[in-house]
Amino acid sequence: MKTFLAVVAIILSTVAVAGAEVDNPEYQRWSGFKAGAWVKFKMVSEASGTKTELEQAVKLVELTPAKAVVEIGMVTGGSKLPAQKDEVLTKQREQLGKRLEELKQKQQQARQKLVDELKERGEREVRARADALKKRQEEELKKRQELLQRRQKQEKARHEELLKKKDQQQAAAKQAAGGKHR
Repeated sequence: MKTFLAVVAIILSTVAVAGAEVDNPEYQRWSGFKAGAWVKFKMVSEASGTKTELEQAVKLVELTPAKAVVEIGMVTGGSKLPAQKDEVLTKQREQLGKRLEELKQKQQQARQKLVDELKERGEREVRARADALKKRQEEELKKRQELLQRRQKQEKARHEELLKKKDQQQAAAKQAAGGKHR
């Protein structure tokens, strides 16, 4: 009985530390559309007589009850950057999900800052900075996503191990109870 209570306490503490699963707002935004739906953002600026355009297209590639897969492409100054695919899960851990949302907001703020810089300094200098910033952001986002995936795998493994121990304890309790009644 003490072991069973310890297992329950571990499970509850794991859930409390990891945060509750909540609906992913990004998935919710895409859930009302069919695969093939897209949205395009376009920013135009002019500095020193030079007109600069930044265009981002996001396309819904796949939508299932578990996830949405989107493809994100960008064109800046006539240069097309390679499209990136991103999986958007239906549910997310509350704490980690908030951090990812913060990162996305920071990324959007950084993009706006780049547009403002385009107006002030001209296209060439800012394009190099934009590429470097995008690369850093993509690397940071990739690291965060890998960390999230590792944590989810670890949490799943811990959960499965606890369930297995619980099943073993229940089976042992049934055997012990069966032996007492005979």
